[in-house]
Amino acid sequence: ADKNLENDEPLFISSSSDDDDDEDEPIREAASQPINPRKRPAGGHTPLDLARCQKVKNLLNSQSPKSSRHVSKKIRASSEEAEASGLDEDTLSRLVEVLSVEDAPWKKLAEKLGMLTLTHLYQDSPTPPRHLLQHYKLGGGPVDGLVEALHSLGLKEGVRLLRNTERQDDKHSTDAHVDSGFGSQPMEEEEPAVANQ
Repeated sequence: ADKNLENDEPLFISSSSDDDDDEDEPIREAASQPINPRKRPAGGHTPLDLARCQKVKNLLNSQSPKSSRHVSKKIRASSEEAEASGLDEDTLSRLVEVLSVEDAPWKKLAEKLGMLTLTHLYQDSPTPPRHLLQHYKLGGGPVDGLVEALHSLGLKEGVRLLRNTERQDDKHSTDAHVDSGFGSQPMEEEEPAVANQ
């Protein structure tokens, strides 16, 4: 945000109170000066004027955009969560192929996944199931929910594909399991500490 950009709300608001006599003088002075149609008679508020807490003022005055780094971390974290959920791009592509071969009712699948309100966005695309599954993945939809939806529609091949992918992921995660150090080395007999000898 540009901290010096003024909005259209004037800083000083004139009111029709008891001080009407005092306000006539500045209006006459303003009328005698040449008026620029592009320039407001009074300046507007800036973000710094509206910032009440010091934290917001510090953010507006800082030169480095810390918020964009924070947002990119969130995006990266959500994409990592989606990858960790077992629905990677390869699995998604294979599942789309399965749904295409079985001529799956993708609108019913969208309903089962709780995404029926978005079907109008997908229906004009060449592969509606792909867009549906991509949005399900980006929304952080659990693979278990997808398995249940496919199972309820009788799409056994899709269920089999996802379960095989889960098994492979489980196998990879146990192979890459790092021992914390306890039990990885033989424990030496320790002599009990004797107090006050």
